Amino acid sequence: MRGFGLGSTDITRLYSSSGSEKKKEQPKTRLKPAERRPSVAPKAATMAKDHLSRAQKKQTSPKSEMDYEIERLRAEIQQEKQMKEMLEQSSEELDKTIVELQGKFEIAGDEDNEWKTRFETQHEMNTQLEKQIILLRDKLEQMKIPSREGKPHPLRTYNGLTDADVKKLMRQTERDKLQLEGQLRDLEWRLDNESKAYHKISEERKQYFTALNETSAVIDDTKTKRKHALIESQRNSEETLARFSQATMRKIDSNSSFGLPDNQRIIDPKKGPIKKTAAVRKLPKIQDSA
Repeated sequence: MRGFGLGSTDITRLYSSSGSEKKKEQPKTRLKPAERRPSVAPKAATMAKDHLSRAQKKQTSPKSEMDYEIERLRAEIQQEKQMKEMLEQSSEELDKTIVELQGKFEIAGDEDNEWKTRFETQHEMNTQLEKQIILLRDKLEQMKIPSREGKPHPLRTYNGLTDADVKKLMRQTERDKLQLEGQLRDLEWRLDNESKAYHKISEERKQYFTALNETSAVIDDTKTKRKHALIESQRNSEETLARFSQATMRKIDSNSSFGLPDNQRIIDPKKGPIKKTAAVRKLPKIQDSA
């Protein structure tokens, strides 16, 4: 509403001029205020009705046409005030919107703004595309010009190749594709056989490990048994020797005194062993060392 450049005075003049024109066209019959001019704002119409009802209560004499005109003008003034308030409120909202837009515009001017970066990127892409469009148009115009032989230039389709070159390239690509598919099937067959051989060797390896574990367990058991048997034999031999030595000692003790038989007891080396018939009645003399 601010953009139209109308003030409250202009709006009042506009409504007053329209009211004067309506006054000329009005019939002389008295009409109710609601029938003469519909209210623009509900609140203004309600206030005008209240004002008119109060004026009717105060006046006891019948109203003239001038009184109705005064009341109508008062109602229009009230409506103008209401419109003024609405315009002021709308103006405040527009001012707030302008401030917000100015803030957004200032933020958009920053270098780190995401939208600015996007805009610059898109602008560069558009510039490049426009250049490509110009180049393609030039190429198209050159292709439309016939050659010296009177034939149009061959249309370049892919990387500067003609249709014949593209078809040839496609056939070569198909042959390469078939060759690669054959190599792939060969590799898959070899991989399958090697996987089967690997699984077979893995199973054999597991069997060998199982046999080795069993053999090592048997060897350990045999070593343990042999060790126990050796210890038992040593213990038995020691016990046998001990029993034999004890029996020999008991036999010697029973047959002789001091561990020697009678025929081997020697008191004097010159005379020899003691004989059983000879009785020792006298002890030998002790030789003096002096």
